[in-house]
Amino acid sequence: MLCKVGFLALLALALVCECGAWKKRGRWGNRRRPAYGKFRDFAKPWHGEDVAEEKSGLEKEPKPTKGTEATREGFKKEFNFKLDLDFDDLAESWKDIIDAGKKELKGAKKWWDKDFFKQLMWKASGSWWKGPNVCVSRSESNETTDDSEITHHVSLQSSVCDDTGTTYTCTARMSAYGLKKTFTTVHECCHGFEREKDKLGCTKELDLVDLIATARRLEATKFVQAVQSTGLTETLYSSNVTMFVPTDEAFEKYFKTSLPVPVPRDSPGKSILITKDLEKMANEMEVLMESHLVEGRVKTSSFKDEQLLDTIYEPSKIRINLYQRPEQIITANCARVTSSDHQATNGVIHVVDKVLKPTTLTVMDIVSKDPQLSSLKTVLGQAGLVKTLKQEGQYTLLAPTNAAFAKLAPESRKKLMNGQNCLANVLKYHILSNVICSAIIQGKIKTQNVLDTFVNLTRTEGKFFADGAQIVARDIMGTNGVVHIIDAVLIPQEALSVWEIAEKEGATKALDLMNTAGLLTEFEKLDDVTLFLPTNNAFEKLPNSAMRALLESPRDARELFQYHIATPKKQSKDLRKGTTISTILGPNITMNEYISVPFGLKYIQTAQCSGIVKKNLEGCNGVVHLVDQILVPPVGDILKTLKSDTYGNFSRLLTLLLTTGLDKELQTGELTLFAPTNQAFEYIYREIGEDRDQLKALLKHHMVQQRLCCAGIFRRHFPFGQTVKAMDRKFLSLNRNRYNVPTVGDAYITSCDTMATNGIIHVIDRVLTPRKSWV
Repeated sequence: MLCKVGFLALLALALVCECGAWKKRGRWGNRRRPAYGKFRDFAKPWHGEDVAEEKSGLEKEPKPTKGTEATREGFKKEFNFKLDLDFDDLAESWKDIIDAGKKELKGAKKWWDKDFFKQLMWKASGSWWKGPNVCVSRSESNETTDDSEITHHVSLQSSVCDDTGTTYTCTARMSAYGLKKTFTTVHECCHGFEREKDKLGCTKELDLVDLIATARRLEATKFVQAVQSTGLTETLYSSNVTMFVPTDEAFEKYFKTSLPVPVPRDSPGKSILITKDLEKMANEMEVLMESHLVEGRVKTSSFKDEQLLDTIYEPSKIRINLYQRPEQIITANCARVTSSDHQATNGVIHVVDKVLKPTTLTVMDIVSKDPQLSSLKTVLGQAGLVKTLKQEGQYTLLAPTNAAFAKLAPESRKKLMNGQNCLANVLKYHILSNVICSAIIQGKIKTQNVLDTFVNLTRTEGKFFADGAQIVARDIMGTNGVVHIIDAVLIPQEALSVWEIAEKEGATKALDLMNTAGLLTEFEKLDDVTLFLPTNNAFEKLPNSAMRALLESPRDARELFQYHIATPKKQSKDLRKGTTISTILGPNITMNEYISVPFGLKYIQTAQCSGIVKKNLEGCNGVVHLVDQILVPPVGDILKTLKSDTYGNFSRLLTLLLTTGLDKELQTGELTLFAPTNQAFEYIYREIGEDRDQLKALLKHHMVQQRLCCAGIFRRHFPFGQTVKAMDRKFLSLNRNRYNVPTVGDAYITSCDTMATNGIIHVIDRVLTPRKSWV
């Protein structure tokens, strides 16, 4: 033990000294790591004694050997660039350290040798792929950009490496001068070797046999029998092949419903496939088996998500999918790969849990050939989606049956079958953006569709569901995706009209009023609209007399609702402060935003000072925003609105405005007026002098040059007050009392948000007098 401790101390001292020597020689300072981020002919073969290139066919594998010189020289020759570290000096330095350690420990036990040293350094670095019997394969892909596009000189480089324990993969990307390159380098055990736990490189040499014998070792007896019955044995002996081998259990399950169990041609009694049409059955079996075979050795290290592998049966392909969540699995034509990379002398075997049927039809072809999907075929044609599902891609189609369409309400079914009721959105909701196999559905997950929304997929007690509809047949593979058959039509919110969304959100009072006025049929024809929909609470704030007047006057109700419908369709993010949007009635709706400061704990967006309580309810013909007040069209500017008061509550204010000449100020610009009633002037009427300038200053103290809704007045606590500058350049304090009544200065706002074309009027119960200066 003392010897070991002494040697480690000596080794540390030698490392420190050697690092100092390197730095003096200029070999250590300011050096960049020789990582895979270098993009100089990165994908060219690297010939050296430490690595061996993966070969296809029956070419003999070069025997990997040890050494540094050949690797360095080959690397420099092929890549034609200077290495960041001098491997000669590096090797000599480590050799000096080893020799020094051996001299000091002549009497030490034989545990110290070069292999032990390598293992020790590997454990410290974790770089198992730098050991013996590790082969390297490289690939390069190019992507060019549009030459007609004006671009600036930008050069970007990135490198990402991933270690799975059996494969070390580095992907480097470079973008410069309109050219994008991707280089991929894969380190893995050479064919015939595998890793041993906690050892550098791939040290375990495998006892390889041919593919048929390897399949027998894996207890895939039924697959072997099927191959022998179809005469493919010679192919498997004479060439390199990758086989996707179903388990015996998968074979038994498949042949119970499809073909009889095959019997080898060389079996006793010569009984082969017993069927009415022997030749047809033999051909079908041969096609089935060929659909499991891929030319060459294809290990999982070369798998990519949505990769298509050509099988020996030329029309059929095997689609590879790699999933990370909710669990990490690999599928081949939606069959789960239960074990992989079983090496044979002439190929590789991957075991799957299903028989892979030949895949020759597109997703659309699958729909067209299935009688129970004839309704779906019809509506896909009407929506113009047939071409989409025939072209190359990676789709998942949730296909409702004819019975599913029959379960719809008669009116909805009629609209769908006639191409109405936002048909395209309904169908796009059933098309997922990627191939989603049932094997990855565990518990409850969600995935995106081509409508850019999410579909919930669930697995419960062995049953599969999509947004509540049961998947009655799953994993029907096509050349451009997969089909799952469901027992109900999925109707997303994006497929509803704005009026159906209103019904869904429970806005019954608005719908009742429109029905009474006979407006629903007319409004259903509108498209590309923004609907500001008052909630039931908003209608309850109306006086009974006003509600009766609307019910008795369809014309007034029509104009009221026309003012709630704007064009075009606008999301809340497009309705920023000061934005106006045109209504079909004519007058604009002005948007505003308010944030409580200093902490921004509350954010309110308003339309004509009505707070938006629910936003962005997307429908097929527009978008719905729920508001907490009914929007009333303005009758004119602020002055005209004051004059239109039937009770004459602002006669004294109007007189003073005319006297001071400020009446013109209320006809232009964007203003908020805090309007005292006649009763408010009673308290100070005798104190108001006749000085015109003083009167003018008093009235300007009630005017603010911005739109300020009551929704923008928040309750404050000391020391965080809210103020706004009036036109007399003095500040008004804003707040709310404990009953949530808004206040300005010492006055209560008794009536909020009377809208005018150029601003807002708030009625107050006191005249606002400027505070005297404290100085």
